[in-house]
Amino acid sequence: MRFGFLALSLVLCNCSADGETPAFLAGFEPGAGSIFSAPPPNPQLGLFGGAIIAAGPEGFCADRRASRPNGGFALFASCDLLAMDESGAVAPRQLISIQAGRPGSATVSGQEVALNALLHTDAGATILSASGDAASVTVSRVEVSPGLVMVRFADVVPAAEGLHVHEWRAFMDVGGRLVTIGLRAPAAAPLSERAGLALLRQAASAFLQANSLPG
Repeated sequence: MRFGFLALSLVLCNCSADGETPAFLAGFEPGAGSIFSAPPPNPQLGLFGGAIIAAGPEGFCADRRASRPNGGFALFASCDLLAMDESGAVAPRQLISIQAGRPGSATVSGQEVALNALLHTDAGATILSASGDAASVTVSRVEVSPGLVMVRFADVVPAAEGLHVHEWRAFMDVGGRLVTIGLRAPAAAPLSERAGLALLRQAASAFLQANSLPG
């Protein structure tokens, strides 16, 4: 099967395009707040000098400390949490990551069926896995629509301590670049399959709208 495997592997892996491991993978603790940056929360963040605009769904803002804009990576969390809200309101602790590839890396449009098939193979499980071990991943659902593929899977070796084993990812092409959007929730506050897919759809729609594309 030919599907731009190397380009897809880069975007599926738990790393940024510049080869660095995102900061949140090294220090995430539900409710800790120590990974979050002090500047005022912003619902958008320019990547690659503004060539791509990273945006999250309503209520989510970019964590500038954990993001790597020049590498095409952005991390989003609750705006209230990023602002260290002291109001006592319970803020969602889900994390949304966005990784945009380099120009020419687009591989999803017209290849949605092939990507669906790949994600159900050992090769697909290997690149979804945080540890690179296909045996640790179980794909439970893949949704395919024109220009968009979303997958829900479980990884018994989570990307970081404190994260739930279930993850969601969406894949699309924007401006000639392959883009992946990941969603993770804390083990202490898991999302149902339905809630996770709904939030992932919202994240994909917000990203497409920010880049002037139909959601």
